[in-house]
Amino acid sequence: MADARGRLFSDNAPDLARGCAILLEGFFRAHPFLDGNGRVGRLLVRLYVRRSGRFQTREFDTSGKAGRRYLGGLRHARKVFREIGGPPRDPFGLLAKWIQGHIAVEDLDDDADESEDWQPGT
Repeated sequence: MADARGRLFSDNAPDLARGCAILLEGFFRAHPFLDGNGRVGRLLVRLYVRRSGRFQTREFDTSGKAGRRYLGGLRHARKVFREIGGPPRDPFGLLAKWIQGHIAVEDLDDDADESEDWQPGT
């Protein structure tokens, strides 16, 4: 988790996605709830991405092909952690790639919140 901590505060989208993948996989490994671990885990990812101030997340697609990539990334990480010996493999790569596909640079336009029709006192 120490590796995740540094990456979760990164201004770099691939680093942030990797930090979120580490966080999400660790959350799934702990499996703290009987139901809702996926929703809560993805909510944590959204919060960390939003907290960066530079990025936002698109809606997480967990159905169809994207859903298979998501679950495949989680399964891959679990499998790599269970392996003993053999060549070292990256447990978080697939999951980080899926998360990075849902991260977008946030529009930091200060005037975006102000409506042209806004009048004082209305």
